[in-house]
Amino acid sequence: MYALSLNGWPAGGGQDGDVRPGDLWSGPGAAGAIAATGVELGRGEKGVIYGLPGGKVAKVFLDDAPDAHLEQEFRGAAAARSHGVPTWTVERLSVEGPERFIVGSFEPGVPLASLLRARPHAAAGLMRRLAAVHADIHRVPAQPHRRWRLPLGPDPTAVLRPFLPRSTIERLAEIIRGSEVGFGHGDLAPANVHCRDGELVVLDWGRSGRGPMTADVAQTCMTVLSARFGATTPAWLHLRYRRALVDAYVAAYTAASGRSAFEIRIWTAIAMVRNGARMPPGRRKAAVESEARRCARGLAA
Repeated sequence: MYALSLNGWPAGGGQDGDVRPGDLWSGPGAAGAIAATGVELGRGEKGVIYGLPGGKVAKVFLDDAPDAHLEQEFRGAAAARSHGVPTWTVERLSVEGPERFIVGSFEPGVPLASLLRARPHAAAGLMRRLAAVHADIHRVPAQPHRRWRLPLGPDPTAVLRPFLPRSTIERLAEIIRGSEVGFGHGDLAPANVHCRDGELVVLDWGRSGRGPMTADVAQTCMTVLSARFGATTPAWLHLRYRRALVDAYVAAYTAASGRSAFEIRIWTAIAMVRNGARMPPGRRKAAVESEARRCARGLAA
């Protein structure tokens, strides 16, 4: 078990005895001190975020969050920021028994998911801006030691067998077999992005790593297609709105990256089957069938 500071030296001291920012939150009992002195800002499935003095935050992770998740949050955010991607500045990682947390900069802002609900007139423009940031993320050099955690198996398109003929699936599999591999965020959902003074700031790098970049974009598409935007909005309008946002996103990303919109469509259909559990079963089935039909039409075009 260990702790790291961003400069790569062990937390608790740098070279020639100089003090590093992470030293303020090092040693036994640090996680307890954070909880006692910090202000709770939010909770997620992996842990609790506390505001600290000096414009810092600490993400204190729950016991069931694997060490690899913490490490990749730290390394992924550091790599992205060093290549110009707007994100938080991570300063210290601790994976010492119960002392499992990351300290970094506080990045205020409004969650992009909230803006998509509250400002439908501006939503397509926001998604285009997010697509440009996504293309910038994919320019970060891949980390060879860490693969993006996609439960793909040897044949990712196998999950589409209930929806498409075998011959169609074989052609789709051949297309995505050539997907370009690189660094990806792994979960660039609107909830993981803040908007601050017109800038989009990317957070939550725990699922980042190396994988098919068009599949990374598809994860975002799947999340938007699965979302709900206000309880009073009619269901048919939900679908049209989500589809319009995804189409704007994919068009902007492909323009910025030169990668295939059809590849993204295939990966989106796969992601809808694998990760669309948040949707009601009937709506999920209809959404998957819709994506599968779009793939089949793309082959016929």
